[in-house]
Amino acid sequence: MATLVAIAAAAWAWSGRAVTAAPVPAAAERWFERGLDLLREGSYESARAAFQEAVGLHPAYVEAYARLAEASAEADDERDAQAALLKVTELVPDATRLAASDRLRLDAVRASVLHEPVKAIAAYRALAEAAPSDPGGWLDVGRAEEADGNRAAARDAYAEAVRLDPQRASAHLRLGAMQAHNGDTASALASVREAIRLYAAASNVEGEAEAQLRLAIIHNNTSQAAPARAAANRVVELAADPRYLSLRLRARFELARTAVSTGALREAETLATDAVREATDASLPSVAADGLIDLGTTLMIGDRLTDADARFDRAIDLAGGGRAPRTEMRARLQQASLRLRQDRYDDALALSEAPLAFYAGGRYPRLEATAKNIRSRALEYLERYDDASRLADEVLRFADRIGDDGLAAVALDNLAGQLTKLGALPRALGYRQRIEDARRAQNAHVYLAYALVSRAELLIQLGRGAEADAPLAEVEQRIAEGHEAYTGRRNRVALARALQAAAAGRDADVIRYADRVDRSGEPTETSLLAQAAGELARVHLGRARATTETLVGWARAASSSSSRREIAWRVGLALLAGGEPGAVPGVAREAAASARAVGNRELAWRLQALLALAGRAAGDAAAAAAAAEARNDFAALSAAWGDGAGSYLQRRDLSDLRSVLNTPSETSGGPS
Repeated sequence: MATLVAIAAAAWAWSGRAVTAAPVPAAAERWFERGLDLLREGSYESARAAFQEAVGLHPAYVEAYARLAEASAEADDERDAQAALLKVTELVPDATRLAASDRLRLDAVRASVLHEPVKAIAAYRALAEAAPSDPGGWLDVGRAEEADGNRAAARDAYAEAVRLDPQRASAHLRLGAMQAHNGDTASALASVREAIRLYAAASNVEGEAEAQLRLAIIHNNTSQAAPARAAANRVVELAADPRYLSLRLRARFELARTAVSTGALREAETLATDAVREATDASLPSVAADGLIDLGTTLMIGDRLTDADARFDRAIDLAGGGRAPRTEMRARLQQASLRLRQDRYDDALALSEAPLAFYAGGRYPRLEATAKNIRSRALEYLERYDDASRLADEVLRFADRIGDDGLAAVALDNLAGQLTKLGALPRALGYRQRIEDARRAQNAHVYLAYALVSRAELLIQLGRGAEADAPLAEVEQRIAEGHEAYTGRRNRVALARALQAAAAGRDADVIRYADRVDRSGEPTETSLLAQAAGELARVHLGRARATTETLVGWARAASSSSSRREIAWRVGLALLAGGEPGAVPGVAREAAASARAVGNRELAWRLQALLALAGRAAGDAAAAAAAAEARNDFAALSAAWGDGAGSYLQRRDLSDLRSVLNTPSETSGGPS
């Protein structure tokens, strides 16, 4: 790696203090090279310390100041980053006087520090292409691509560094991190283990500890608690030296995550509390806050929402006040995601507003996309579908541009959910299939489980219940095998099977599956819908057990408007079948109006047809108007769906409603 001795000399000449500068001392250059290795492997606090040693030994060491600025920015210390960058400007007041390569190198670092990843990529790529055999240059390209959110391009750059120098441990380490992000766990583990071997062979304790920590993270992210704990404990052993405090603290936070995943919450609390205290005492707020965010996220995945919220609050306190702004915004964004889980959609929007503004403008494109995804989901639940789909489309375009199937799948999931709630089921199904294909290619089982059930649900809604057997059976098999990524979908699978049976007219099976849905906690969309479907089947079999008051309560208990409408339809059918037509308008009329208001013709026609049938049974003159509305809504739906409406109308749970689609001059029975 060439140094910028010439820059320092030129700076001194321009400032009038001297004509020439002393060469960089060998000790300073060693510290610089050490810092550069640390920066490239991701040990940012240690890299800062190394660069500070270099500039302490040689105060005119321009490139060391530049890289110090870069390491400080990576460590989320904007104040120190700006101070180091200002020192570069003092030493080099006129960069146009530099050699082209030196100017390009400064441009690359400056762009990185100022969070201009596109400029940084261009500069680092130009440097790498000018010295194509230098693996360090490709490591810098990879880091810049990561900053732009382009993990596939980063992976390719790191792979090139490995190809050029198979003995460079930091290249294997960085490559492994990207392979893990891209879902290739087996390759990621192989790359990181090779980095560990190379660091150990070189007696590079800090590098080995950093690689062991990455190994622990990969294992934790794939629910492998025992190897995660072993790797994190190894980091603690390796990083016993006070110089490696940051590494040791990060490892203890990783141990806390492992403890949460195994249910050892008291142990996790002790580990996290001690690590936060030590990090705070050592003036490492971003290390403490980052660890709390990761711990909170693990708690959130485990449905310990209150505990997660407390960790996010503490992270915001530690990182706030300008101490670690990027970390603070990450904590706020995770808390916004938590608010979605709590059905607090307005709060999710409010919490995500500042992070989105902070990330916008190309500074942190992947985090910007994450913020947009969260806001899109909140807007969806608030039924602001135009705004929701606009944000999801923006994320999808970004994901497609960088070739990130995982990020694209999240955006597609948002779009599919919005289309489903708008009644555009055939279009939603197309998105669901693409999501499933992406998750299967990534071997991302946590997301694949959800994708399989979601596609099956749409197939059932579209009257293609037989096609739903394969995805549901795949999930059921994984649940039976105890696969952790799938067990959390048990209730959704049971509900899907109940709705599949309802669409086929198998009432006994509806009851059997609906009763498998857990109802022990607070009512959820899944449990309420299962109760409504099960009660309708019981009414059909003469075994009704819910009172009218109870049924009406179910129709009003769901947290979202879209859920309330769907439950209201099944509750209304149960009331009608149970001889209570007069109670139907109380649960169905408002639901029908709101379905039409948001543009969901599929649900609107079902609710209007239900009102028409109830009106006829009760002798209500409004029945004819409701029937006319149902016919109009179905006509619009049929035009939008085309051939997709054919199988849909064959659903047995729609059989009574089909008579409403006949004009008054037609006989009952409806289209076949």
